[in-house]
Amino acid sequence: MFDLGWMELAFCGVLALIVVGPKDLPRLMHSAGRIVRGMKSAYRDIQIGLGTLEKEIDRASGADTKDSWVGYVPDEIRNLPEYFPEAYVPGSMTAEEYSKRREEHDRRVQELKRLAAERKAAEEKSE
Repeated sequence: MFDLGWMELAFCGVLALIVVGPKDLPRLMHSAGRIVRGMKSAYRDIQIGLGTLEKEIDRASGADTKDSWVGYVPDEIRNLPEYFPEAYVPGSMTAEEYSKRREEHDRRVQELKRLAAERKAAEEKSE
């Protein structure tokens, strides 16, 4: 930070010892440590406050941030409604439409089962 070497630090220590005196030097260092600790604490509080403010601004603007869980969701899942037709959206069909769709599905399943059984029977005959 200040780019001081050992020689510069030793010089500052000797200078402080001469100017302040050996009696008051520990009290001066204690006071200096308290001031530095207070400055670090104030700096940390400001950083936390700015980080919180930044998150609130991003949340208010609707931007996806790296801290947001939405940012971790893959695009395929986030855009999932685009891949499904209207029939798959809950609440978009009436009870009659759902019954017709279910009947059609059951009919197709039965037809596929029948075709599979016929194919299996044909394979067994040919062996």
